[in-house]
Amino acid sequence: MIIVRVDRWLCTGCGLCVGPVFALEGGYSAVRPEFRVDGDLERGLVPMSLLENVKRAAKACPNRGITYAIREEGQS
Repeated sequence: MIIVRVDRWLCTGCGLCVGPVFALEGGYSAVRPEFRVDGDLERGLVPMSLLENVKRAAKACPNRGITYAIREEGQS
């Protein structure tokens, strides 16, 4: 799994991250509902099959507001 985080304080709402993992909500980037942890707009768990999308979104963010980490199997 991939742990993703959106810092909505850094987001300018440019929309470069929009895709299968991220969407604009209230004018700012958010993790799509199906990936959210505890309903949090800023935190999510994403399957490895979407790694390239996560990397693209993080790289495209002009303020570096999207970060991610790979969670190895067995980690909580």
